[in-house]
Amino acid sequence: MKVLKRILTILSVVILLFIVVSLVFFPGSAHVSRHTEMNALPSTVFKLVNNLEAWDAWMPWNKIDPKMQKTYGPTKEGVGAWYSWKSNHRNVGTGKMELTKSETDKLVQTKLYFMEETTPSDISFTFEPTANNGTKCTWTMDTPYSYNPINRTFNFLMQVGLGKTFDQGLADLKTESEKRAIIELQRNTANVTNLPNTGGQSATSANNAPPNTTNVATSQGNKP
Repeated sequence: MKVLKRILTILSVVILLFIVVSLVFFPGSAHVSRHTEMNALPSTVFKLVNNLEAWDAWMPWNKIDPKMQKTYGPTKEGVGAWYSWKSNHRNVGTGKMELTKSETDKLVQTKLYFMEETTPSDISFTFEPTANNGTKCTWTMDTPYSYNPINRTFNFLMQVGLGKTFDQGLADLKTESEKRAIIELQRNTANVTNLPNTGGQSATSANNAPPNTTNVATSQGNKP
């Protein structure tokens, strides 16, 4: 009986210490921010972020589990677009992403609900034009922690590795944006090349035009 009481006492102390440590030493919120520059116009990068279906091309979490089940809302682009996911992979789990603000070629904001959390994380992407038609893209996430010590600890540990995930996501977004920028440039170049040479046609038409009959008639009328 004494042994059981001692075990219960030790467990109680451990649990109490765990709660105190999680509340005192773990921060109440997390802020993660990363940025990179891309050789693509802000409009090109913006399209890949403003359309949630396009996230499959660059979002790291979307690539972890090919069997992940995703459900999209009525719209996949702009304010009001959302998708939810469900996965058995421990690094993916379940959650929902909702696009809440969109400023063309400048800003995209979303709310992330992860693992049945009622308090969402706020995510933002900004697009700033740089020299040579480039873009500086900044990806930021702010996450408030609940007072639940287990969730607080889990969220803190998860945030530690987010920086690397953001770096990978921006690298993939850069690759996809620059690939599309090249395609757009090739398409625009082809369109310019295929434009009809209206100037040449006008000159040819002018050279082949009949003489001014009015002037000819006048000259003939005044001929002695």
